[in-house]
Amino acid sequence: MTPDLRHIVNHRLTWEQEDALDALFGRMWTIIFPKPEPFAPGSPCEFDLCDAVASGRILVNVWGTITEHDACDRHRAFFHGKNLDYLPLRLPDTAGASS
Repeated sequence: MTPDLRHIVNHRLTWEQEDALDALFGRMWTIIFPKPEPFAPGSPCEFDLCDAVASGRILVNVWGTITEHDACDRHRAFFHGKNLDYLPLRLPDTAGASS
């Protein structure tokens, strides 16, 4: 189950949201960084070396920090709700950025 994170204010969770995160990750998390924008169907999968279209949003815990990511079906099935040491994400596109 993915908790509804749309109404988090200043990183403060309701008891229901915290219980849902505990069910996914145990007490192995300390902070959550939800994406501020809603999921956009048709956006690219955020995982490295994946050209698929994202089909939903997942929650992943890396060293106690929970983050949301747009992922394809394959990456959603593999990574959602996992406690990890590393997450193989695509690097941001920096084309056209000035130095």
